[in-house]
Amino acid sequence: TAMNLNGDGKNDARDCLYLKKMLAGLEKMPKNSCYYYVSKSGNDANDGSENAPFLTIGKAASVLTAGETCVIGEGVYKETVTPKNSGEYGAPISFIAKRGEKVVISGTEKITSTWEHYKDGIYKTSAHIWRRTENQIFVNGEMAQIARYPNKNSDNFISVGTTLSADSASDHFVSDEALTQPDGFFNGAKISTEGTSHYIHFTSTVTDYKKGTANFEKIDSGWDSPTSNSNYYFYDSLALLDAENEWYYDGNGTIYYKPKNNQNPNNLTFEYSVRPDAFDVRDKSNIFIGGLEIFGANVKTNEGSEYLTLDNNKILYYYHTRVSRVYPWGANWYGVELWGKNSVVSNCEIAYGAEGGVLVY
Repeated sequence: TAMNLNGDGKNDARDCLYLKKMLAGLEKMPKNSCYYYVSKSGNDANDGSENAPFLTIGKAASVLTAGETCVIGEGVYKETVTPKNSGEYGAPISFIAKRGEKVVISGTEKITSTWEHYKDGIYKTSAHIWRRTENQIFVNGEMAQIARYPNKNSDNFISVGTTLSADSASDHFVSDEALTQPDGFFNGAKISTEGTSHYIHFTSTVTDYKKGTANFEKIDSGWDSPTSNSNYYFYDSLALLDAENEWYYDGNGTIYYKPKNNQNPNNLTFEYSVRPDAFDVRDKSNIFIGGLEIFGANVKTNEGSEYLTLDNNKILYYYHTRVSRVYPWGANWYGVELWGKNSVVSNCEIAYGAEGGVLVY
């Protein structure tokens, strides 16, 4: 079967070289030469040929069998792809981007409601976002910062940013003469504080704030409880929203946001995280995923996901949480979890996650 992967209208050796590169690391090329195509201008009622492509990757995933390849055209696909079948050793089921085209599989959805001015340059809109501590807001493709005090004062994604230093602290309070806000100001806000080691951050909810002291729900910090000089900050409260690009969700359908440079938020693109997985390959073996960008989502695997190959992908903002998992080795979510045997991650960029990027079992 002739194929044209690079969009030049010719079925030639360059297409074969492209596919070989995408399947690098596999001992054999697919023994079945069937290709299915996906395009944003396609239709899932089509037959999936190059001239009559499917609309969704999921449709292709429902019909692909060992040795077959899904060639995906440029665009943003908002779906979780779950292959129906496994491939075979040397004849994987493959999902690849059409040569020279940018393919994004996104775990986000747009916020389409109208923004109205609230106060002090802050706007609000109606939207229900339901992932709680995993909620994430993107503005024109960049992650916004949850409202906090002190303000982060840094665009560095992995930086803790500006913090305060406790005069004294324990597993249920911090005291600091720098806290001059009126009584009750931090009630209901979250707190993130270092332990004695200054290595681990614990999170909790402030239950009672009096000027100079914030009491919070007791944390299970053991020997590493917060102490004097522990760095800390407050976050996730509307009262703390005062800096550009900060946001807050009240849990009842209202999002607040302060745009940069007094921009009108109705002229910006807002998205929020919805689907945790771009691909779900649990109990599916011999799957190849190459040349794609996965945004705001993950690749979900289990022990049955053997001979999984991820090559030349970008996996960005793969997981977010505002709750500490207590110890780094206790993190419970990773961008790529290689549960299955004989799996490979190569030439991939995995970035911007709240916890580990790759875990090999």
